Amino acid sequence: MKPKVFVSLLIVLVFISISQLFSGDIQFLWSKSLDSGVVYDLEFMPDNNYFIMGTTYSTQIRETATGNIIKSYPFYLGQIEFTPDSTKMITQHEYNIQLRNISDLSIIKQYTLPWGTDTTDLNYELSSIGWDHLVVDPVRPLIYAVRHRAGYVSSNKYVDIRRIMIYNYETMQEVGELTLPDDINSHIKYIAISNDGKYLASINEAESHIMVWDLNTRQKIRNFKLCEGDPNATWGEPGQIQFSSLNSDNIYFAGKFRQSKDYVGYAGQFSYSILENKIIDGTFGFGELRTWSQSFTLFDDEERSLTPSWDLMILNLKTKLIEQQILYDTISIGDVAVGRMKYSQSTGYFIGGGSNLFSCIKNKVITNILTHEFDYIIYPNPTTSDITIERNCSELLQSYSISDIHGNMLSSQNNISPGYEAITISMSKYPANIYFIRYTCGSTVSVYKVIKQG
Repeated sequence: MKPKVFVSLLIVLVFISISQLFSGDIQFLWSKSLDSGVVYDLEFMPDNNYFIMGTTYSTQIRETATGNIIKSYPFYLGQIEFTPDSTKMITQHEYNIQLRNISDLSIIKQYTLPWGTDTTDLNYELSSIGWDHLVVDPVRPLIYAVRHRAGYVSSNKYVDIRRIMIYNYETMQEVGELTLPDDINSHIKYIAISNDGKYLASINEAESHIMVWDLNTRQKIRNFKLCEGDPNATWGEPGQIQFSSLNSDNIYFAGKFRQSKDYVGYAGQFSYSILENKIIDGTFGFGELRTWSQSFTLFDDEERSLTPSWDLMILNLKTKLIEQQILYDTISIGDVAVGRMKYSQSTGYFIGGGSNLFSCIKNKVITNILTHEFDYIIYPNPTTSDITIERNCSELLQSYSISDIHGNMLSSQNNISPGYEAITISMSKYPANIYFIRYTCGSTVSVYKVIKQG
């Protein structure tokens, strides 16, 4: 059984010319197509200089800057995630969830769906089963996966059963379930997990809701209704959900959510607060600035969003304005497939793929960042606990942030007092890996690569 393509419906830009195209801060680098098959999923490799791509007939490692293929494996992977320490890979292949080595993609352990799952007293041969979406817990050795059984299981009965199951990826054993009996028929589409492992959230089709679970207790704590489901009209159509990297109590989501039978009231990008249990920003989902987009890619510390719609737009989430609207025909795009992209904060690259196409865009602003690796500026490097930065900055505005090798922001500190004395940043709570510390002095930004040892 092939995986569903929606897992990786990412934005793809196919250019008539292979030359680099520019528009504002966005630089279009390259676009390629497969000879056959489709792109299921893409992820940056731990060093961000390469990415891995699962396609219909193969899994490929490619160079980010050029898109050139480095290595190919004769099997497809439908979903690709990394363990929190970036030493192993979690993948989905047909009925299997697998733990793999990064070096050669060999399987360490795998979980296989038992035959006849979710078909008690039903004719399971007339239905299909698989995983719609999976995420990896950043704190615990767990995988959360939407298990989906659907189809006609008898001559007069159709079922659509979706459960959020929990698996231990070290043992590859099922260890629990988050969904309640009322949830399994609610058409759960996507799930997301906060960077601190505190919450898991889901968004569903039909009568759409955002549901949130506290992962310490595995109890559902929120069920926020987005729209009514109307079986005789278009249901709620979620496109994406993800947690803020800066505040785990905030969730970003996108989609089209009908507020009546004849009108789509909500369509675009939104943010929701778990604490307030309400939409806290619908600037680009309501009214005149509604984008109608199904997806987005956050960048620049979540101040901006790259959003595909009829045009490619850059939204400024801080000023609540459409910063740029790039008309597709002005950048010589020959074909467009809209969806989600992956972004590397450390390099500024966006990669995306869908159908048989995949592309790369770069945030040119990232080129203004200077990368320093001088031991006398930041030390000790490598470190087992703390990092010290010797400042030479008199600016009033100073701040820093710590990101992992996937570009995910882990922590930040703003409004640092001006001065020339050294500052110390604790790295003790992070596992052994490579990290990037971004230090801002006024309008000057420096990025330091730090190696944390165990």
